[in-house]
Amino acid sequence: MTESPTALASEIELIFNRSSKGVRNAVEGILVALFDQCLERGASVVGHIKCFVEGERGDFLFGSITSLTEGAHLEGSLRTAKHAKVVFNIIVFGIESQVLEGVFQKVLGEQSRMGNFSFRVLKKKPSCT
Repeated sequence: MTESPTALASEIELIFNRSSKGVRNAVEGILVALFDQCLERGASVVGHIKCFVEGERGDFLFGSITSLTEGAHLEGSLRTAKHAKVVFNIIVFGIESQVLEGVFQKVLGEQSRMGNFSFRVLKKKPSCT
């Protein structure tokens, strides 16, 4: 366990099984699950979990979560998409980088099975502790 910050930055593509009106629901589900799983795996503090989502028409959605009580905050015009690029930025305290990376992959896998989308990682910057 570390009390230094651990960060993860990753760009993924969400591919919806059909033109999805559930982009906002999918992003909200991912953010909440990431926060919950970080705490479950031993994070003492979640500094932030943020994402920027861009649809194929250039419309966007910004999401963040800093508390499970308050839930995810979403702003932007993106409502429907077949494909969306998502950049995540996560900073937590109390867990190692490999644990954070495992949480990220687990949550994406679980949420994609529940949320009518698949994903692929486009870019991943190494986590740092």
